[in-house]
Amino acid sequence: MYYIDTDRSPTLSTPGMEFDEVYGHRTYGERVWNPQIAGLYFSRKQTSGSFIDQYGIREALKTECPMNANMLDFFLEHPEEIPPGWGRSCYKTIYFFGTLLKRTGRLFVRCLIRQDDGTYIGGYHELDCSAQDVRWSNDPVAVHLFFDMLL
Repeated sequence: MYYIDTDRSPTLSTPGMEFDEVYGHRTYGERVWNPQIAGLYFSRKQTSGSFIDQYGIREALKTECPMNANMLDFFLEHPEEIPPGWGRSCYKTIYFFGTLLKRTGRLFVRCLIRQDDGTYIGGYHELDCSAQDVRWSNDPVAVHLFFDMLL
């Protein structure tokens, strides 16, 4: 059984990047890990085949419970706990919008990347770079399903 403290301040250091500050961090307290309440979120625009930019996805997530960077760190430390459906999906990148980080005034979101050999690494994506928004706009966001089960 694993306990994850989603309230803990997220790390500002990831491979290849040092962040200056936490811009936003949604918390859900200390939780027992339960893969039954982990899901992948797609906005209406994404499911209809349209692209969505970072502002649209952030707006859509206001009514959802996106997982934060502490959940991402948990998955990187315990890859066996990554929900099996996530690895079988055609999506190689899953975003953790519960935490937004800043570096030199630019916003970033951390992500889980499935490599070709099936292993996972952590990554990050700059949100303020509109030329790259198309690249990530159809990838899912990790969310907590059934928020009432978190209480």
